[in-house]
Amino acid sequence: MKLKSQQRKKNTTFSLHGIPDFSYVVDEKSPVTNDIYNFIQFVIPGVITTGNSVRFMRFDEPALFILDGFPVINQSDIDIIQPSDIEKIEALKGPGTVVYGSEGANGVIAIYLKKGVKPVEKGGFNNIKKEIDGFYTERVFYIPDPENPDLELDDKAAVRNTIYWNPYVHPNETGTVTVNFENTKVETKVKVVLEGITATGIPVVKKTYYNIKKPENLN
Repeated sequence: MKLKSQQRKKNTTFSLHGIPDFSYVVDEKSPVTNDIYNFIQFVIPGVITTGNSVRFMRFDEPALFILDGFPVINQSDIDIIQPSDIEKIEALKGPGTVVYGSEGANGVIAIYLKKGVKPVEKGGFNNIKKEIDGFYTERVFYIPDPENPDLELDDKAAVRNTIYWNPYVHPNETGTVTVNFENTKVETKVKVVLEGITATGIPVVKKTYYNIKKPENLN
């Protein structure tokens, strides 16, 4: 199994791109350069820098810069970044660039600044980063465990609207995956919804149904 990403220390910045083609975390052992473009040349394999232009060897045009999750409009926003301000750099050359449309056709270089770095004081980036109230990344639903029963929680979970929810289901090499969960004790019709995205960026939605019935009395 080959891993394309590199991690020099514990990564404290969440990736916006799942598993990138390459990832570099800046630390005290990182090379010292006089500007951001020389730094990128050193730490990201397969790139060519000319002045303030950066492109991947497999493409003829410059890569798209993403700064803290936002596409960069003005190149000067990248010019003023110091390597010491960077926490992590990611490189995307494959299907992961599809979310940026034609602008990401020549690859993407995503830069994450260290916490505490204030872009406005560095010269004024044209990006706005705002947390929106009401958004959360995940929700946990209780699932009974027959091997370690909890009478109080299991009794409450016997009747529940959501039986099973898992945001991290990844098929194996054959494209199959198995999940296990406990059904509700109520006779009902269950809707199963599968939502995901293929390696080539194609969204997938599939729905199916099954019925829960009480076992027949064998006496």
